[in-house]
Amino acid sequence: MELISLATAGGKELQALFLLVLFAVVIGAAYYVTHFIAKVQKGRFLGRNLEVIEAISVGPQKSVQLVRVGKEYMVIGVSKNEINMLKALGEDDIVIKDEVDYQSGIPFRKVLGKYISKNNKDSGDDHHETKDE
Repeated sequence: MELISLATAGGKELQALFLLVLFAVVIGAAYYVTHFIAKVQKGRFLGRNLEVIEAISVGPQKSVQLVRVGKEYMVIGVSKNEINMLKALGEDDIVIKDEVDYQSGIPFRKVLGKYISKNNKDSGDDHHETKDE
């Protein structure tokens, strides 16, 4: 009886480990497939005359978008049933971030360093106050 229970317990651990590895493989595959599809989609639209530069949601099924049409830029309002041009802009009126800068954002190490230094200062100040008392 004891041998059967030990074999079953070991089998459950192996099964759990297998499921964990399988889950990690599925998540990794989904990540890489998503990035591959994004690159393919982006490549299809390069060199075209229409491009959505930026968009912001202002309500359910409503957004304001900055669109490039040829060499002109327009701000449009998009809702469920209609699209309205709000304003035409010149190239000098807008600031377009490079795609690399937009994706990289603020380096995590820099944010973490600020947080750690802030906590060290705070804990150091508290520590000095307790010595004085």
